[in-house]
Amino acid sequence: MAHEDRIALERGGEGSTKTAGRRLRRWAVAGVVLAVTAAVVVLALRPPGSSPMSTPTGLSSPSPARAPTLGSVRGAPQVPDTGVLVGAWVKPQQGGKDARLPSTISAYQELAGRRLDIVHVYRTWNEPFPGPAESFAVQQGSTPMISWTGTNTSDIIAGRYDDLIRQRADALRDLHSPVFLRWFWEMDRPDAQGKVGSPADYVAAWRHLRSIFTAEHASNVSWVWCPTSISFARGYGPRYYPGDDAVDWTCSDGYSGGSQSGTRTRSFRQVFQAFYDWASQHPKPIMIGEFGVQKGAGDQGQWLRDAAVTLREDFPQVKAVVYFDSARTGAGGGTLSWSLRDSQTGMSELRSLLKQPYFNTRRPTGLQPN
Repeated sequence: MAHEDRIALERGGEGSTKTAGRRLRRWAVAGVVLAVTAAVVVLALRPPGSSPMSTPTGLSSPSPARAPTLGSVRGAPQVPDTGVLVGAWVKPQQGGKDARLPSTISAYQELAGRRLDIVHVYRTWNEPFPGPAESFAVQQGSTPMISWTGTNTSDIIAGRYDDLIRQRADALRDLHSPVFLRWFWEMDRPDAQGKVGSPADYVAAWRHLRSIFTAEHASNVSWVWCPTSISFARGYGPRYYPGDDAVDWTCSDGYSGGSQSGTRTRSFRQVFQAFYDWASQHPKPIMIGEFGVQKGAGDQGQWLRDAAVTLREDFPQVKAVVYFDSARTGAGGGTLSWSLRDSQTGMSELRSLLKQPYFNTRRPTGLQPN
């Protein structure tokens, strides 16, 4: 993708009593006989090897799953009626992501003035999860969002990773907490096409993964579909959409640009307008999965203030925003930074924003029950 369209992001490891009468007893016996007879007929007519459970249209059929313990699975993340959930990816300033992320989040929340609604974590395809970061998020009452990198979609479609997918589904189900899952986000990027294949391949792989999570009863997981914002301005992002029946939240990632990356600065509205125009036509809550204002983009606080106005007044279907608080070395050796931690105006504005009822939807009653 052209450098002016999207600044480089940091990656990495970054769902009775008896009744009277013989007549009733005769009816009950007759009902049992009819039910057994019907079951025998169905079994006789079913093709050999077929599953007794139906599969949603268009979703592949994974192997049978074990039933979860009764009451062990909680529901998916709630969508606020009014207002926006606010979260962040907060890169530890030193290595050891899992070990350092909880303390990094705690320090960030002290600066921001309250707990984050969403704690963002990046996981590679083969990396086990949930880990300490996700557990920390749950323990403090936040919702973890896991951005799970993809692999070759052809291998997923062929079932070569079914066991691994099933393990991840079981582990998230057994977290007993709502989870956002962004699988293979920004699948539209040119550097991802070797693994993505065609849009049809991506959709088939997405639906295959989701069918396994469904079979494993991971109903606490919400599926977040998240291309880049520029892909909507250019018209190719929607080709990767798996369908309203297979997506829980629509999402997009985008950044301000600025002098650090040699690009023009764009407002929040300019970055996300084309995406919002598309997403608002679908009956899904909308998330901004990654956004950030570069230090070379002028006053970070003013940029955030303008973004808050856009969200309140013009983007009412956006129900969650997740800031990308990180810095990295650019191609020319200079620093590209979207961090607010050492920005007096940026962090001050974030702190102010998080106090506003529209961006603090859990404020009146503490935490909403999930």
